[in-house]
Amino acid sequence: MNDTNLPGSTGGTSRRPASQTARGAHARIIGLLALSAAAGFAGLVAAGCSRSADAAGGSRGRGGAAADPVPVAVAAVATADIPVTVTTFGTVQPFATVAVKSQVGGTLSEVHVKEGQYVKAGDLLFVIDPRPYQAALGAAGANLEKDTAQAALARAEFTRTEQLVKSGIGSPSDYDKDKATLTSAEAAVNADKEAIQTAKLNLSYCYIASPIDGRTGELLITRGNTISANDVPLITINQVKPIAVAFSLPEQELSGVRDYAAATALDVEVTIPGREDRPERGSLAFIDNAVTSDTGTITLKGSFENADERLWPGQHVNVTLLLTTVKGAIVAPIPAVQDSQTGRYAYVVKPDNTVETRTVVAGDAYGDKIIIKEGLAPGETVVIEGHLKLMPGAKIVVKPPIAEKPAAGSVNVETASGAAGPGAAAAAAPAVPGPETPSGAAAQGPGGSSRQ
Repeated sequence: MNDTNLPGSTGGTSRRPASQTARGAHARIIGLLALSAAAGFAGLVAAGCSRSADAAGGSRGRGGAAADPVPVAVAAVATADIPVTVTTFGTVQPFATVAVKSQVGGTLSEVHVKEGQYVKAGDLLFVIDPRPYQAALGAAGANLEKDTAQAALARAEFTRTEQLVKSGIGSPSDYDKDKATLTSAEAAVNADKEAIQTAKLNLSYCYIASPIDGRTGELLITRGNTISANDVPLITINQVKPIAVAFSLPEQELSGVRDYAAATALDVEVTIPGREDRPERGSLAFIDNAVTSDTGTITLKGSFENADERLWPGQHVNVTLLLTTVKGAIVAPIPAVQDSQTGRYAYVVKPDNTVETRTVVAGDAYGDKIIIKEGLAPGETVVIEGHLKLMPGAKIVVKPPIAEKPAAGSVNVETASGAAGPGAAAAAAPAVPGPETPSGAAAQGPGGSSRQ
């Protein structure tokens, strides 16, 4: 037997069984996988710790530094005389309208007026051919002369008969007959006199004059046409100085309007759309005697001098009826009053440049101001822009004001410091020191609507 094939021999090559070799390979693979898993777990743990440290560091940073001030715009609460008004729209109407007609028939021989001309009462407009009426007047005069002569003869005969009867010579029947003849003759004279007056009147009707001051319209009948008495209008004249504006209000406003009108004359202001810078001012002249049941409105009219004829019949205008004026009312800019689920409130600026919420009771608005009934006092400063980023106790910084031209019809506001003028409320706002407004800060514009 060869010794090299014996187990434990040191010489030659030693062979292992196949099963033992496979088990060794598997053990090495498992070991490598275990090492890989351990390395991955350690990496995840390290990354988690790093994120936790970063988060903790960020929290410490936020907790350690104060929040940036909120940029806002502010204004001062002030006092002002606030008018209580009702606004609507209306239509301009002539104060009087006359359709000029002829009161006699004939040929239109003369026209002394032009279309659109301003005429005064008594100005000659038309002439109807007067010749037939002049002839009628002459005939009436002739009849008067004839009947006057007959009346004189009848009077003389009656006088003679009366003397004869007194002497006992004349008969009573002749007396009665002559008396009746005299009475008839005198009646004829009176009738002739009235006929002359009628003829003169008809002759005067041939000369048609303007009955009012006003502006003429379209000429409806031209010279040479034959017209009948009281037929078609020759021309229409509208009285425009003064002029009226008719407007309607809901019947719910009627009681208030009548109460204020009973105390004093109410002013009415109208503006032409597109020309609101030049209002026309007048007074309430008429309240209709019944509410229109179909619409539930009451018709009113204002009277205006209209010296420059800016208001024209048929024109549509905006109407403001002044009911009264609230003297010394506490007012604030409309954007200062905010709405919430619990009611209306305002942010009031405190001396330490922080804000607090204040519940307010607001009234009517006029222009850009709103009446404050409760909650604010004159001289306090309120936030009018930048509410979205505020909360009670928040620090603020006031944004630089933007110069603006006063709005037309702005309220003359008197602040607690005595400043007056359309921009006094904003100017009187106390300066709140603080860092400059960060660039790019969002600004909330004033909003809201006002009921006047």
